[in-house]
Amino acid sequence: MRRINKNFDCPPTELRNCSDKHTASLLRDKAKGIKRDCYKKSEPKLRELYLEKCAYCETEYLTTSDTWVEHYRPESKYYWLAYEWSNLLPTCTKCNRHKKAEFPLLDESRRVSIPSIHDVRADKSPLIDERPYILHPEIDNPSDIFEFETNQGIQIKGKDSENRGCKTIELCDLNRYEGNNSGLPYDRQKKVIDEIIEFIVTIDDLLKETETVMIFKMLFEKKIKNLIEKSENSYLEHTLLRKYLVISSDNFMKIVGTYLPSPQLQIIIKTITENYFEPRGA
Repeated sequence: MRRINKNFDCPPTELRNCSDKHTASLLRDKAKGIKRDCYKKSEPKLRELYLEKCAYCETEYLTTSDTWVEHYRPESKYYWLAYEWSNLLPTCTKCNRHKKAEFPLLDESRRVSIPSIHDVRADKSPLIDERPYILHPEIDNPSDIFEFETNQGIQIKGKDSENRGCKTIELCDLNRYEGNNSGLPYDRQKKVIDEIIEFIVTIDDLLKETETVMIFKMLFEKKIKNLIEKSENSYLEHTLLRKYLVISSDNFMKIVGTYLPSPQLQIIIKTITENYFEPRGA
């Protein structure tokens, strides 16, 4: 999951027109009156904003499944938000299927049950006051709530005291496995980590004869710069993991260091990343 900037005051024209036309019948007929073709009009703009990626697992639609227009707050419980721009997210079928109509709150007494056509934005009262467990990628900052660990691939884990990260992972099954050596943890490892490890090991093999650490350092720093550039490239999958790696040497070694083949190489990489990352973060 990554932070997405969406202007809640500017829904797509087709969505706004359809909403204006059908909101009265929606309030009258409740969930039974929801017109799927209406909220589906948001799909082209959602695909553009999210660069063809799932709002929850960050994978490209075509590599996982078809796209769905997902209701952040489920339409079965919040029918009056069926056409609300701030309540619509693009998701892959797998995340959509796992999340279903689940929407737990930190405090159930805060749940909004009275429909309104005025107080509908997800970032305004009374909805923002509900304090949902599941993260909203257009409101919350996933970098503050998630971290990563090595465990049968690269698993995402929550680190916030309110347990919202862990609950989001559980509801969307963001560490799902799909057979032998496949699934999201292995996909993160393959598309982000394996490339770094292969580069390090290749350089190490080339330099064994001369043992020129300075050359190794120069080449590896270029790789780090490339990783930083990729962490800022929103078109790539798993950008949250890439950003996590370049925050600090500790983060980098926590993940990449696990896969390094020798203690000596771990020491060299740790020294280089400490000298490179820490001044950047100071």
